[in-house]
Amino acid sequence: MDNKTEKRGRPAINTEPMPEKFERVFFQYEHEKVRDQGNKTTYFYDVNKTKNGPYKTETVYPKDFQLDEDFKIVKNRPYNGESVSVVYKTKKQQIQIKTYVSKSIDEILTYPESLCEIPKDAEWLDVGVGELVRQEFIKKYNIKP
Repeated sequence: MDNKTEKRGRPAINTEPMPEKFERVFFQYEHEKVRDQGNKTTYFYDVNKTKNGPYKTETVYPKDFQLDEDFKIVKNRPYNGESVSVVYKTKKQQIQIKTYVSKSIDEILTYPESLCEIPKDAEWLDVGVGELVRQEFIKKYNIKP
């Protein structure tokens, strides 16, 4: 590729087509002496699979890497055990809150008809993840828990 510049000194726009498959590698520490002390993240791209971004991400941690003692993974519970709260208004104009522990926010927003506790004709006002968000909703909408 020629290093052509425009009149203002700016590099010319790259007109070469992007490859169909490529990967980008990022290191936590760029300096070569300490590169192996941090993690390495690789993003895999394939235009035939998706045009919106990487189809796969791979992170490699250093050999002596350990999670913090406070961090515990809770299996079968989205957001590491955090609850999802939905604030809604019924036909009678009552504002209520429903909290789900075993459902993700994606499930709730994608399949709202699966939530049998919330009436079908209810107007949704807010959705959020976490106990702090739930407390904010209670305060914001004056809901009696």
